[in-house]
Amino acid sequence: MSQGWEGRSRRDRVVTEYVGAALRRRFRPAFLRLTYPAPVDEQQPVTLVLGPRGSGKSTLLRHLRTAWDDVPASLQDVAVHRQRGATCFDVLAEVVFDLHARKRGWPRLTFPSFGVQAVAIRADVPLDSRKAAARAMVSALAPAPADSGDGAFLNRLVEAAGMLGVPALLRAPLLLVPGGRRALALGLARLRLGRALRDSRHRSYLDYLVDLKKRFHDPATRRGAEQDLARAFLDDLCRAYGRGHAARVHDTRCLVLLDNAEHQLGGDLLELLLDARQDREEGPGAQPRRPGAPEEPTGRTDPLVVLAAAAAYPKALKKPALGYKPQPGRYPGWWDPDDPAFRPKRLAPGLCVGQLRDLRRDEVEAQALEVLRADGTAAESAAEGDGGGGGGAGELLPDAGVKWLGWAAYEVTRGHPLATRHLFDELLATDDRQPWETRIQRALAPDSPLVTALLERLLPRDARETGLWDALPRCAAATDLARAVAAGPLWAEGGTALRNAVGAFSGDVLQTMHVRTRDSAADGPLQTLHPLLRLLLLRRLEATGGWRHAHEALRLDAAERGLPEIEAYHRLALEDLHAAARFLNDRFGGADTVRWCRLLVRLRRAPVRARIHAHAPQADSPQQRYEGLLGFLSTDEVESRERTVTRLLVASWMAPEPAESPETDHVGDPYRNPLADPYGQLYGEINARFMTLAYGPFGGGTPALLDQARQYEEKPGE
Repeated sequence: MSQGWEGRSRRDRVVTEYVGAALRRRFRPAFLRLTYPAPVDEQQPVTLVLGPRGSGKSTLLRHLRTAWDDVPASLQDVAVHRQRGATCFDVLAEVVFDLHARKRGWPRLTFPSFGVQAVAIRADVPLDSRKAAARAMVSALAPAPADSGDGAFLNRLVEAAGMLGVPALLRAPLLLVPGGRRALALGLARLRLGRALRDSRHRSYLDYLVDLKKRFHDPATRRGAEQDLARAFLDDLCRAYGRGHAARVHDTRCLVLLDNAEHQLGGDLLELLLDARQDREEGPGAQPRRPGAPEEPTGRTDPLVVLAAAAAYPKALKKPALGYKPQPGRYPGWWDPDDPAFRPKRLAPGLCVGQLRDLRRDEVEAQALEVLRADGTAAESAAEGDGGGGGGAGELLPDAGVKWLGWAAYEVTRGHPLATRHLFDELLATDDRQPWETRIQRALAPDSPLVTALLERLLPRDARETGLWDALPRCAAATDLARAVAAGPLWAEGGTALRNAVGAFSGDVLQTMHVRTRDSAADGPLQTLHPLLRLLLLRRLEATGGWRHAHEALRLDAAERGLPEIEAYHRLALEDLHAAARFLNDRFGGADTVRWCRLLVRLRRAPVRARIHAHAPQADSPQQRYEGLLGFLSTDEVESRERTVTRLLVASWMAPEPAESPETDHVGDPYRNPLADPYGQLYGEINARFMTLAYGPFGGGTPALLDQARQYEEKPGE
């Protein structure tokens, strides 16, 4: 597509609105215009946004950074810092660097206390002798100016003294006294430490800085040093916002965005900020303010908005004190797809957690509209129509084309942001003379590069090393991963470690990308894979030649456990149509036709082999493949009702899912695959077979069967 889609979906827009509301400060009105409006102290909690890989977290954060570029903001990728071996201090230093940038209409934010302590941390100071360390610290804080750099050095000192409010008449004489430059630099350093020095046990600022550096470079005490740095960062930020005119000018808070915060570094940094905020809320230390020291900000809140995105819950935040309550397979802050707003759940006074949802169908249709506009030939063809009778894309009017393409993409991806974008990009990159259904089928063929590329993005980064890359495709043949782990015939001897790895993978909904709606009967067990992820894994299973082995092993396991329904499910996937249809036919005619219809729905969601290659000629039409699969009916003696049930089962198995009926269609299996019959050409056949069962001499329960028949009266995407 010509433009990136990040920030333009309704989902991303409401998250942007959420951040915007947090950034805006509220002010109490001025008293008779004699005072400045006072800001209302409202501490904004840290917001942790959870989402599986490919859910659009990184693109959303980049959009937020661009959308709020006119305010002090910083975007940090924790994964990049982790690769560099960075510490929490290094990330904080990068945040300070970004917030210090000059913004139009904003007084520049300065961080004097943090800056002095950062210099001390990075200084080359020997720690074996305190006197030598103090001398080295003095040299680091006030280096001797070069002979040719006196002018620049003096200008910097004068400017720094001015920022602290030192009158010009007092600044100039200091620079004329021998040693005055260094004395002024060291005096400024001492003043900049502010509260950090007063709250410490040191009387000398040099001793404090030497001790800070020593604690930072000792792994056992580094955390305490980082807490001092975090408190200094927040104190500086509050001081920069100040009161009166400064508070009125700073009408918007600062924004810090952390990407890939699931790494230990990200969790440690979030915990560090939360601890520093808690320390500020407990109030300043008991020591009185020394005469001549700058006045500290009295507010206990800081003007900082922090939003962190993570693909897993950070371990550092899994604490009861932070509101974390372990729930097997679930995380807090679920976003109901029907909720128009982003409402993170507040777990603790300083922490909110929310989950990103997938795109809704209307949001996918909006992208489909841009695809059709970008594909000029296809758009012209859709507008004119070719008058053919094949049900191809050329017959679709523009509005119908958008709805169909949006429906097809949504059925395949279920609104997964990364997969939706890559699928549309792949459709535009293919030959525009091909029908749309052929483009989609080839884009998701077993040997398509897109399938491999998406799996590499969606599965854990270490999937190849842990063996999940090879194990998960055969596990995807099962209705859910719990059944796959329990199926003994699926696992070779000595595969206990791999089996345990799959079990651990299946227990994390952020890895399985489990779809959650208001109806758990439709979602299936927590170990149920996201429909897109299962489709991709099944495509890989077919490409590697493991289809028959996996389904046969699962069929044997179901037979051993006495689960005939699951056994018939895998027989259908193996194209043992006669046995699967006989199982379904034997259960027809009872008093509960609704239950029989639910059984049909359960079976028809069995996986269908693609039988198409990325660069192969166009495959047979759905009708041709349907008749080819039913060739055995012309040779075997099959009674009338079983023939009807067989045709109904095979047609509904190949056809895409119709509009849902909660009474019969919510069978704990969200899997969808519309690619065998993307235009629903078999809908008429299915409708006719339901009518035959309803009105024929078979004694079926008419209302339930007629309801099922009506589901297939409208074509897909309408």
